[in-house]
Amino acid sequence: SARNAAPGAAASATAAARSDPGPDDSGRRSSALAVLDAYRRDNLLEAVALAARELLRSSDLAVSLPKVIEQIGPAAGVDRAHILLFDMAGDYGEILHHHLWAVPGIATPPMFQNAKAPMSEVGLKSWVPRLAGGETIVGHVREFDPVVRAFFELGGVKSTLCVPVFADGQWLGMIAFDDCHSERDWSATEIDTIKTIAELVGAAVARTMHLQKLDDANRIIENSATILYRVGPQPPYPLTFLSQNISRYGYRADELLAHPERWPQLVETADLPIVLGNSRAISEGEVDSVHAEFRMHKPDGSIVWFDSAGTALRDGNGELTAIEGILTDVTARKEAENALSFSHVMLKTAIESSPDAVFIVDANDHIIMFNRHFRELWDVSPELVRGGRDSPVLKLVASKMQDESGFLAKVHHLYEHPELQCDDELRLKDGRVIERSSGSLYGAQQEYLGRVWFFRDVTEKKRAVEKIAMLARTDSLTGLPNRAAFLERLTLEFARARRSGTGFALHYIDLDHFKDVNDTLGHPVGDALLRIVAARLKACVRETDMVSRFGGDEFAVLQNDVGARADIECLAEKIGRVIAKPCTISGNKLRTTASIGIVPYRADIPGTDSMMVKADLALYRAKGDGRDRFSFHVAELDERTRERMLLRDDLQHAVERGQLELFYQPQVEIKSGSVIGLEALLRWNHPQRGLLLPSSFIAVAETSGSIVAIGEWVIGEACRQIKAWNDLGVAPPVVAVNLSGAQIKLASQLDQIISRNLARYGVAPRRMELELTESVLIETTTRHSEAFKRLRQLGVRLVIDDFGTGYSSLDYLRSFNVSRLKIDRRFIKDVTNNADDAAIVRATIGLARALGIEVIAEGVETTAQRNFLAAAGCKLAQGYLFGKAEPAAAAEALLRKNRQLVVP
Repeated sequence: SARNAAPGAAASATAAARSDPGPDDSGRRSSALAVLDAYRRDNLLEAVALAARELLRSSDLAVSLPKVIEQIGPAAGVDRAHILLFDMAGDYGEILHHHLWAVPGIATPPMFQNAKAPMSEVGLKSWVPRLAGGETIVGHVREFDPVVRAFFELGGVKSTLCVPVFADGQWLGMIAFDDCHSERDWSATEIDTIKTIAELVGAAVARTMHLQKLDDANRIIENSATILYRVGPQPPYPLTFLSQNISRYGYRADELLAHPERWPQLVETADLPIVLGNSRAISEGEVDSVHAEFRMHKPDGSIVWFDSAGTALRDGNGELTAIEGILTDVTARKEAENALSFSHVMLKTAIESSPDAVFIVDANDHIIMFNRHFRELWDVSPELVRGGRDSPVLKLVASKMQDESGFLAKVHHLYEHPELQCDDELRLKDGRVIERSSGSLYGAQQEYLGRVWFFRDVTEKKRAVEKIAMLARTDSLTGLPNRAAFLERLTLEFARARRSGTGFALHYIDLDHFKDVNDTLGHPVGDALLRIVAARLKACVRETDMVSRFGGDEFAVLQNDVGARADIECLAEKIGRVIAKPCTISGNKLRTTASIGIVPYRADIPGTDSMMVKADLALYRAKGDGRDRFSFHVAELDERTRERMLLRDDLQHAVERGQLELFYQPQVEIKSGSVIGLEALLRWNHPQRGLLLPSSFIAVAETSGSIVAIGEWVIGEACRQIKAWNDLGVAPPVVAVNLSGAQIKLASQLDQIISRNLARYGVAPRRMELELTESVLIETTTRHSEAFKRLRQLGVRLVIDDFGTGYSSLDYLRSFNVSRLKIDRRFIKDVTNNADDAAIVRATIGLARALGIEVIAEGVETTAQRNFLAAAGCKLAQGYLFGKAEPAAAAEALLRKNRQLVVP
């Protein structure tokens, strides 16, 4: 087509026009230029028409401007054409939009590869004020200043034309053309045509900006709580416009406009005459604006208050064409006003309903207000209270006080010092106790208005407090003094002993195996036994001694006025003998014994806390020596006992203080050395003792009960670590976690703990192994079979640890459905030089193979041991030969390599 041929035709014509003229060439050149100008003008005019149509029918410049430049570029017969729009917020605006057309084979100029670069940064800083001033810039690149010339030479441009684009008088961009093959001279007609296109683009930009502002204004209105409306000028005042934000109140504007005469039905019936009356006043020319407040019903039946401001809308002749206005939601204000108007009634009602006796006087000591409770509390006649001044009332009230003059003096002192508050108790002659409070009243300008008095009878409250205090010192089950009461008495005995030198002794008592009574016979039987023990202890001691229950099955006896050690031993033996007597409870014949720790008073014992610690140590020793005995605290008391107790106390906080850590030891395939799993091994970073192995604290954790919290932490931490390795793509196939018998016994919901942590971290059950020793497995299935059954149902892998050291049988291996057997390290240690150990290991491997169970040997430390196991058919191993237990970071490094372990 002619349009597609334009760049070539233009180039040919230009070349012909610029060749060296011969004698007859001048006329031919003029003719050629005239043809070229006409051709370009026609193409440009056609492009103007197409651009105008595109810009007028499109509201999206991002779509229309690329189409416009695709029309203009070919029509102008150039190599490249640009439309650029700038952000003029800065001095030299960034390019917001750059739409480019180029002849095939003409590359994008490198200076436009950073499409956001301001003109000042690409070398056209000097052009900014020229274009902003409306100048059209046209010329040959070789004639430009060096900076501008360098910019165009980067794109291979020989001549250019730049026409500024304005919108609403503001310079926003330009239309530009590049000639890369020749130096072109633009005619005035062409430039004017391009200016026309620039005006069209500017108009389109302005229209888009105006539409955007209109959209913004509409959005502000629709998002506001103010509703715009317009109704007709005559009854029934049909609705002609309503803003969309009426939807805030459950209505749709289009539905209401579809029924323009329906709107009065939404107005509260009592308010409708006011609304219609205002419309009528405007309609009849009485006023040009009205204001009213009315209620509107929402679809759900609730009420909203509107403040309505209406205005007459008139045409050029002054004729009323509509009534328009705004509705503002004032529901919150109306509610506040109603609350304020109601406040006085509420205040009077509140005072009258108050449980306190209330009495209010003004700054001149005149009575302002009082309630029924005040008259009843002080037995004051209504006439006396209504008499005006408060003097007769005060005199009557004072007459009932134990300290009559003191009461009046305090009242007068408070009247003279308004800044003072008062909170105290009054003692009456009839034994009652009255709580009194008083404070001053101030106005908005901080002027003193008077004083308010509150009185409340707290006699019963005082008695209740005293009773509660007594109950707080008594054990509710046995009626004995409790720990707090005992420690108070112990403190007094310390003071008396230091003052007079009289000795005393503390017997700290714990019933042996009491938990078994609760577990087997139930708590009611256990409670009955505790009451029997309490009665027997009371019968053992003198009136001056004290028996206390500390809680659970712990009791304490304070033996007063002790002369010799033999007296203490005598009482301890008596206590043990009396407690051990059989008793029958609910048909059950019971016999219990007691362990007793004894601490006689010594001057070097600093106080009650120290004495209780020593008693606890002595009691612990008595239990350790076999129970059913007493033990004195002595300076040489077994240090291991003390250490164990200190360790127990520290262990209670190890989890919450973040002192526990999991190390991981690799489990490998013997043949390849590749890691097939990790065993999680617990470590305790003790703040004073350093890194502790489980052997030094797990037994303490099991006896103290902290094994439950520790075990739960281990399971959660192992799951968290598996997830972390999963996220890194280096997780091992399985991680093994050890379970102890105490953990299974104490954590009744162990299966739920494991299931919850697996779910929390998204770990598949098969990725976790639970290792149980044979002894734990046997105890679990015999005493806690349901717990073991629930563990198997989780889908986690079960492993028998230390296999061969317990009492396993073929029946157990068949029924437990275990995944692996771990051959204990004691058999591996001498497997290469002890025939018995070698036979046991071979037999275990053969047995497991026959039952389809994997075998893993632990404690492998030498190449000879590894070779023996490989020859015997054992595929998996664990031990120092393949790697020690290390922190998670080191284990992660091993997992990243996941290579064969090279054994020296």
